[in-house]
Amino acid sequence: FQKAYYPLFVFQRLLLSGILVLMYDSPPVQIFAIFVIQLSVIGYLMKFKPFKNDLQQVIVCSDEFTIIFGMVLLYALYLKQDDLEVSLYLCYAIIGVIVVSLVKNISIIVWKTVTKAYSKLRAKVHKKFNIKKLRRQRLREEAKKAHEKMLKDQQDLILLQNG
Repeated sequence: FQKAYYPLFVFQRLLLSGILVLMYDSPPVQIFAIFVIQLSVIGYLMKFKPFKNDLQQVIVCSDEFTIIFGMVLLYALYLKQDDLEVSLYLCYAIIGVIVVSLVKNISIIVWKTVTKAYSKLRAKVHKKFNIKKLRRQRLREEAKKAHEKMLKDQQDLILLQNG
């Protein structure tokens, strides 16, 4: 079931497109159908966890919840279409939901890109300056000094005990 996510994703998008095109004259039915499809997708994501990366799993689930929230706002907009002020606020809410989701996704992409670039740069710097070799040398020197100090302390202790 995990490998089936991408074909299901394409099929889901096909269903969504078909619903939007074929049911254009019945917005409540459209919204309800999309709501049911999205709940099915979320159920699939929660049960089968098709992504190996937990972050990607959370991102996809949050995107699906965003679509559901958008559908709820669209339904409220449909019900309140006669009240212009409420309709305006609902439109702003829909735009806000889309913008928040977009900013979230872009932020995650930037974060992943920056961390990957940092890891690569760090590896190059370590390789260029032989950081591991220098660290090993420093640790050996510290261990040698600690050992010498311990031996000296033992000799001092023996001298104090013997008088």
